[in-house]
Amino acid sequence: MVFGQHGVNVPTDVSETGSFLLLLTLTRERRALATMPGSLVRYFEDLGLLRVIPVTFMPATGAIGTITLRSRATSAAAALLIECVRKVSRSLPQSACIARDS
Repeated sequence: MVFGQHGVNVPTDVSETGSFLLLLTLTRERRALATMPGSLVRYFEDLGLLRVIPVTFMPATGAIGTITLRSRATSAAAALLIECVRKVSRSLPQSACIARDS
């Protein structure tokens, strides 16, 4: 999506991982690009392990939802997570959210 917005073809060799160590390895050994949280990328940059290319874009994420079981009580941690997600979603522009409480 971001590539197309700038008239560049989407790479054919794509890896997706939640492992920051794998991201670091791929960027260093395969001349790859990666998106990382700012704090993590600044840490790696301070260590001289990678270089930042500053790019601003909206992450292309899908819908996020929660599923609970009727026959089981929601744990305190799950209830807190749901509350926090709802609170944050209320602060986002309406166009970014589709809310359905049931």
